[in-house]
Amino acid sequence: MKILIIVGVLAVVAVAYGFEVAAVVKFRNDLSRCSKDMDELSSNPSIDNLHCVMIKDGKMLKPNGEYDPKVALKRLADLMSDSGRVEVAHALFNKCYKEAVDSGVIGAEQTKQVLTCSKAILYMVDKIN
Repeated sequence: MKILIIVGVLAVVAVAYGFEVAAVVKFRNDLSRCSKDMDELSSNPSIDNLHCVMIKDGKMLKPNGEYDPKVALKRLADLMSDSGRVEVAHALFNKCYKEAVDSGVIGAEQTKQVLTCSKAILYMVDKIN
């Protein structure tokens, strides 16, 4: 029980201090570049386009092409200023990540499976004017 409380407090602290404007700008720029390279609209990117953004991030994916879940969860907090959206995004990512791992798929295909399941997170990321 004590561990659960400590983890909860740490999660709230991470959410409260996680938002980074520079991370949002980089994400939006990477999305725009990947969309342009793939001749797609950034408002409705394909899974391959989102995978391109994850690669350009340079931190979220391990060398084998799979998400590093700790880094991915941190990055989600970096991209959202609203703690409620961060909680929803974390829950959705965790659900999708678990399903992908449990399915046995590995590498970039695992990441694409997570992206397919959690694409709604894209619309929770802050917009910077």
